[in-house]
Amino acid sequence: MNSFFKFYKGEDTCPKDLLNEDARLWNAEQTFKQNFERFDSSDWYAFFKDYKINEENAGEIFIRTLNDSEHDKPSESSKEWIFKLWLKAYLFIDKFPTENWIKTYQKSELEGTKSI
Repeated sequence: MNSFFKFYKGEDTCPKDLLNEDARLWNAEQTFKQNFERFDSSDWYAFFKDYKINEENAGEIFIRTLNDSEHDKPSESSKEWIFKLWLKAYLFIDKFPTENWIKTYQKSELEGTKSI
């Protein structure tokens, strides 16, 4: 997957300073990668259904944007948009709402992916 995300650019080693923003983002991306490998579509829906983006249920956004062939498990081709949904619904809004992480993942890169 070609991506602007640090973990997916091949940075397999966490930055040394574990308290800095890069290390926390690297760890968040690694957590997503582990979840992507083990979650099927129903697991992702169950995860996202408790979150909202602009008053819309993130679980419904997830289901609506799946390809027909992905109702059992999302494909690698959907990994990046699911990651963006995860960032917007969970990491930036729920887990770390006061963090300024949006600057690292530039807003323009988060917008416009499917219908997120």
